[in-house]
Order: sequence, then structure tokens, then C-alpha cells
Amino acid sequence: MSLLVNNSDALKVFQADRSSADSWALMHFLLSYSTYQPALEPEDFNVCPILLTQPDQDKWTPLYLSELVLSLVKKVLVKTVVLENAGHYPIEDPGLQQMADAIIKFLHEIAV
Repeated sequence: MSLLVNNSDALKVFQADRSSADSWALMHFLLSYSTYQPALEPEDFNVCPILLTQPDQDKWTPLYLSELVLSLVKKVLVKTVVLENAGHYPIEDPGLQQMADAIIKFLHEIAV
């Protein structure tokens, strides 16, 4: 869980939170991760457009792992925006502002 956020002050807050990065959350996460069954396989996903806002300093989930799954999605629009100077939990600028801007832009694009 130490890779959840790149800001040491924020990490202390998360690690003190039982619902976030506390050790109990870690065990629950590992259990859910190891037993997860998707409702739809990526090849069958046709529910809504997908926007991946990928922090470029994400030490938890590197872009290539998301691309393994998203490359299989063909029935909906998939867009990726890389967030500069941001970690997995993107609280750093300019990544945080880039994420907000990307979400607004994406919503406008799919509303047309």
C-alpha cells in the first residue's frame, strides 16, 4: 500500500484509515483481487465509453497493465489520457488538473 500515493503526508493519512491503506484493507483487497470474476469479459464490454486517466508516475498500476485489458475492448470508445507528475492516487499537479479537464472534455465528446 506504500505505492498508493506518491505524497508522503497523504500516505500517512491513508495508512491510518482502516478503509484505505490500513493492513485490514490490504487483506480485503488481496482477497477480492484473487477471487474477482468480471460481469463481462473485455471483448464483450458494450456498456459505456471508457476514459482511462493514467498517472505517469503510477507505481501501483503501470499503463501497460491497463492496456492489456483495454486493448481487448472493441465495442465502445476507449480513450487514455496520461496525467503528468501524478501517482496512483493523482493528487499532484498538473496531473490532478489534467484529470479534471480530461473528464469534462470526455463527457462533452460522448454527449454529442
